[in-house]
Amino acid sequence: MLQSKSFDIVFVSLPSPDMKLPENILAELRASGVLFATSIYPDHLFHLWKLDPLCFLTEPFAVQDLQKALDQHFGRSHFV
Repeated sequence: MLQSKSFDIVFVSLPSPDMKLPENILAELRASGVLFATSIYPDHLFHLWKLDPLCFLTEPFAVQDLQKALDQHFGRSHFV
């Protein structure tokens, strides 16, 4: 799925923590490098899926929160 393209950032909206995700999707997310995760569950247990996102935002999130996360990772000059 992701391996056929080149990506700078992968955004994923995680489902309910008790939902089983297919292993092939988890493997691609783990290998994606720059992963930004979001969820409606503020205490999301993404560590159970062995995901290590650079940023985790609780949905709904403000544009300013996304901007801050992007700035922290890429630096302000990319998104002004």
